[in-house]
Amino acid sequence: MNLHEAYSLCLKKFEQHKNNFKVLGSYEGPVLNGEYYKEGIFRDFYDKDQWMASFITGFAPLYYRTEKDNNYLIWANQFADGYKEKVFSHPLDTMHDLGFLYQPYSVAMYQLTGDVNHKISAIKAADELLKRFNIEGRYIDAWRRMDDDESTGRAIVDSMMNIPLLFWAWKETGHTAYRDIAKAHADTVAKYFVREDYSVAHSFLFDTKTGELLEESNTCGFGNGSHWGRGTAWAAYGFAMTAKNLNNKKYYDLSKKIVEKYISELGKDEYIPVWDFRLPADKPAHKYYNTVIDWDETDPKNKEFAVDTSATAIMACAIFELDDYIFCPELRAFAEKSLQALCDEKYIYFDTNIPGILKRQNGRMNTEPYGDYYFAEALQRALNPHIKTCWH
Repeated sequence: MNLHEAYSLCLKKFEQHKNNFKVLGSYEGPVLNGEYYKEGIFRDFYDKDQWMASFITGFAPLYYRTEKDNNYLIWANQFADGYKEKVFSHPLDTMHDLGFLYQPYSVAMYQLTGDVNHKISAIKAADELLKRFNIEGRYIDAWRRMDDDESTGRAIVDSMMNIPLLFWAWKETGHTAYRDIAKAHADTVAKYFVREDYSVAHSFLFDTKTGELLEESNTCGFGNGSHWGRGTAWAAYGFAMTAKNLNNKKYYDLSKKIVEKYISELGKDEYIPVWDFRLPADKPAHKYYNTVIDWDETDPKNKEFAVDTSATAIMACAIFELDDYIFCPELRAFAEKSLQALCDEKYIYFDTNIPGILKRQNGRMNTEPYGDYYFAEALQRALNPHIKTCWH
């Protein structure tokens, strides 16, 4: 299957979401066979920890950019009131993933329709994200309820793909606070999260009163000191977006170094990473949490089951963003080869009756909405260089 055929397959699978996605929320893993609506665990949209819903609703504006099918936007628009309700009536039941929720949907819908109601929701979401900024520590708090003044603060590397919402709000309103806080947070991530060898940490704890850095506190990679594949992709993409928004090459250089470190961790002619590059030597095929498929974690041959195809897709998007800012043909070629590597039956559900796209995500052999979304975005960018995305 080539990239054109893969994108066409994604479009056909979107029909399954249009037919089955009835209630605003997200269907999450472990989804083993790509059947979100049969296997997935449903998380309510107003749950504080909700962050994936727009990787389904956001398919509509994403695909509209190439297909110009108004039915996509009509379908998506039915969820507009829910997005507005979340940030206006439940603002404390949100976290730093507001960017993941409001850019693929509200920002994208506003960009394409001009409907000011979508803009109102997106600006309010940016305001709530802004409120999570800790002045002393110069970081955006990840998961803490902001009315809880006693718990420890935390920042995680995923935040780098949430701050583009602040850059968008700055450009939309002219208020420089959005820009300045996004930049301050990016600088904090660059200072603490990106190591000297350009591997990336997942999470750090901070004292909320003093802003003092307390300790590394990994929750998504294997452990402290590890090098989580998907987090590396979030960082690379986020710093690439920061470079473009601030027109500052230092962030481009940092993103490029992170990408190059990621590539160096892969074997020759390999494109799909293990979910963490620093799995223990005695368990090179270690799983990420539990999965219904079992395998011998001590056998290096089983590393193929502990891979993360979502990291491949996100990293391809990051590279296309770098290439769009400063031409880098060698990296772009790597990204295109990465996508082609994903276009294999081992990694894609070819059956159009199955809504899931990518297999083998997140070191669990499962399917997740974010991997599917970024794969579709990466394909779109590969086939349509310089196309505008929701993150711009």
